[in-house]
Amino acid sequence: PGFVSRFIERRGEGMHHLSVEVDNLDALVAALKQDGVRVVDEQSFPDGSRTAFISPRSSFGVLIQFWEHSDSTKPAPPAERLARFDHVSIAVKDINRAMEFFARHFAAKVVREPHLSNSEGNFIIGQMEAAGFKLEFLQSPGPGTRNDFVARFIERYGEGMHHISLDLARFDEALAKLRAGGVRVVDEKRNFRGERQFFISPSSAFGVLIQVWDGLDE
Repeated sequence: PGFVSRFIERRGEGMHHLSVEVDNLDALVAALKQDGVRVVDEQSFPDGSRTAFISPRSSFGVLIQFWEHSDSTKPAPPAERLARFDHVSIAVKDINRAMEFFARHFAAKVVREPHLSNSEGNFIIGQMEAAGFKLEFLQSPGPGTRNDFVARFIERYGEGMHHISLDLARFDEALAKLRAGGVRVVDEKRNFRGERQFFISPSSAFGVLIQVWDGLDE
């Protein structure tokens, strides 16, 4: 079977990898290898694009793809902005080690230092930003934690991508449309700052847990 079939057989449908555009793939790959990071599947394509991956064994359960695009293959920006990708969230066993890894190899800057969640206190959260892309890290506080969803996730799947988060311009319209279409919406609530959010269940989104925020001005 192919790699997609193997992935689904092992973990079910869901997020497979992160992809990052880089300007100098050779220099990046050389630095990663020198630091002992496992780089796999280096390839070149007829259009001039090149790619390589960091093995999940080296990056806290996350398969990371690098692209060096030729100018002709760079995607055009969307014409209308109704949604914004906010972050991808990664469940890890050691949040400090994970954030140090991304700081070292991706020049990611800390946006929020690791701390106990202000909402329910059942997870530790930290955030970083790399080239305008936000990464969120989640860790269990430890044994005895009530509703310890991070520990349950890692026990079932291992470390890796937990959910993606979107900001919407038409929050109420999107919520009504999803419900009318039979999409399973869960955990609709306001956080401690009063910001509205809901999640689309993985059972309705091909194995992907999607967090949606009312956070994009039209």
